[in-house]
Amino acid sequence: MSLNLARFRLKLKYKHIGFASEIQTDLAKLEDRVQQAQARHHLYNYIARFAWIGLIGSFVFGVFGSVLLEQPLSPLFWLFLFSLGVLLVLGILKLFERPWLIPKERYMLPLGLIKKVIRDMELEPSLHLSLNCSPVIAKRKRIDTIPDPKRDRWKIDRYADPWLLLEGQFLDQTVFTLTLTELYIEKHGWKRSRSGKTKHKRKSKPKGLSLTLTLRFQRKKYGAVTVLKDSLKDALELPPTARVKRIKVSDRTLSLTVKMPPYPPLKRFEVDQNVDVKQVEELITQMFLSLYHVLNLAQKLSKVTL
Repeated sequence: MSLNLARFRLKLKYKHIGFASEIQTDLAKLEDRVQQAQARHHLYNYIARFAWIGLIGSFVFGVFGSVLLEQPLSPLFWLFLFSLGVLLVLGILKLFERPWLIPKERYMLPLGLIKKVIRDMELEPSLHLSLNCSPVIAKRKRIDTIPDPKRDRWKIDRYADPWLLLEGQFLDQTVFTLTLTELYIEKHGWKRSRSGKTKHKRKSKPKGLSLTLTLRFQRKKYGAVTVLKDSLKDALELPPTARVKRIKVSDRTLSLTVKMPPYPPLKRFEVDQNVDVKQVEELITQMFLSLYHVLNLAQKLSKVTL
């Protein structure tokens, strides 16, 4: 079933198990809708500037004009109402388009990854893609809340947003599962201003990305990988910014979890400053190459032992 934009807008979630070409078509459709929303958002902001000028200008000149001339200026009054109406309509339109202001990595990264993995898959490959485009800061994505060690009466909410899952099978019958989780924290508490008033403040901060790649392979072909368990880290070739968190190995599976440092947080309603898609894509590519390097070593070891 192709992507239904009206249904997608309600929860901002996408899940599809089927041909890679179908998923690529859906993601391209989503990209077009997001770009359309961005263009409309910029247009609404542009019109809003003139509406604010008309609103403030008509009010100021209307007040001074009525005082000096001692009679109301009806054209300025109607301009004030018109500008106010335009701002209200623009506000409603922006609220309608707001769910579509999705960071581009949410659809660009899967597109780039699919193009790469299908090179080593069958002619018409089947994939499982699960995508969550809802905001990171959401109650259902909160892991826990801890006290802020540096500030009294402040707390820290920790969030984990597993917004990407990609599964498929290569030509050698190895099944891969890739998950990407975005990590975030939000500090909140009471702060006293210079005037003596206390206000509740919130500060959000990205904590990076956690990526896990798991390969499930044939035991006869790569089962000797368990012998390399103690030297797995030495066989990995990852970017210097990536940090290996966990490696799991058995005679049927090989799993690697890597953490990537945070990127600049998004500004409100902005979609231009987000994850460096190319950088994340290169990291994932290196994860695939590193794990397959380990499997190839295990395959050679199996032949030697035989």
